[in-house]
Amino acid sequence: IYVTWSLTFELLFYALVSATLLLPMRQVNRLVYLAALGVFASLVATYSQAHSAVQIFTAMLFEFLAGMLIYMHRQSLGQRWLVPVCALLGGAAFVLGARLHATDGSIRIFTFGLGAVAWVTLAVALEQTRTYVANRVLVALGDASYTLYLSHLLPLAAFYFMGLRDFLAVQSGWVRETGFFLFLAFCLWFSHLLYIVME
Repeated sequence: IYVTWSLTFELLFYALVSATLLLPMRQVNRLVYLAALGVFASLVATYSQAHSAVQIFTAMLFEFLAGMLIYMHRQSLGQRWLVPVCALLGGAAFVLGARLHATDGSIRIFTFGLGAVAWVTLAVALEQTRTYVANRVLVALGDASYTLYLSHLLPLAAFYFMGLRDFLAVQSGWVRETGFFLFLAFCLWFSHLLYIVME
């Protein structure tokens, strides 16, 4: 399965996290901050090397470290002012990324990546302030998200191979959009089914 390349990074991440169990928690926290600073410096230094092995590696580490930092500070994210700030920062970062056509490299991390961090922080802040707690449908989608990640290429390939994508592309607006929405709903249902049956 093509998308399983990311498992390499996950296994490395879990190995590093497991190694930290041998250290005092305060030292682990310092190491996370130092690693995040090092990754940020590396992304700045390799800004013009979009496909270099170093940049791809540090970009993946950035995602894991961002998640760890959010988790480490989750208790302090119960401030209501964080909700609009994170929403605006995330939206602005995504708009900037779209305008700059940030499809690769550090520019993608500094726009879409930071936007994603802002919106994940927003989700945690919403829950911590009890402003919004995810309902059963969203929790089920979250549970099946990794299954969706691993399986999405199968229905996508079928969607193209059977000519459904080309058929929908030439239809009128509402037919086309309804068709694409139904296909997306099918992918979500399929991944949820796989999660229930297999995972």
